[in-house]
Amino acid sequence: METEGQLDPLQLLTAYQAACQRFDVEAATAFFSDDGVLEYAGGRQTGRSALVEAHRWDRAARNQVGFVEPRVSGDQVSVTMVNQHELHRVLGMEAIRSPAELVIRDGRIHLLRIGMPEPASLQSMRAKAGPFFDWVRAHHAEAWQRTAGLDQAGGQALYDLAHAWRGHNEASA
Repeated sequence: METEGQLDPLQLLTAYQAACQRFDVEAATAFFSDDGVLEYAGGRQTGRSALVEAHRWDRAARNQVGFVEPRVSGDQVSVTMVNQHELHRVLGMEAIRSPAELVIRDGRIHLLRIGMPEPASLQSMRAKAGPFFDWVRAHHAEAWQRTAGLDQAGGQALYDLAHAWRGHNEASA
């Protein structure tokens, strides 16, 4: 039974998504338990400070996140996560779709596990990002390595590279 003030899993998901879309790091991370976990791309971010940094990456990279097709089973919510950060927009890519799972404990997100992107998303990424990756390897390899850090600096590096790529293309045209 839902306790007073505690959101059901779908309400929690909707409120978390809204905070993410506003880039409200404090509100978004408040939906996680103190020992909450984000699993993404083979990495594991655990605890409040790591989750704050991961959400700062989203804010810096202007990563728009959404959750669609939710399926609730007890304390678990399976969804398709859609996300589109600044580089995706600069490259003209559709939002990336990935399977994700949330585990809710005591009214908060204990685990958010994001799987590999769907095959169609990977195919689109490969088709549109090839020239960018060639350019970034040749001219900005160190900056590209910084994007792997799931923190504000990594998100900002991605945003900056997206705009450097846009400038490069405009100058070449």
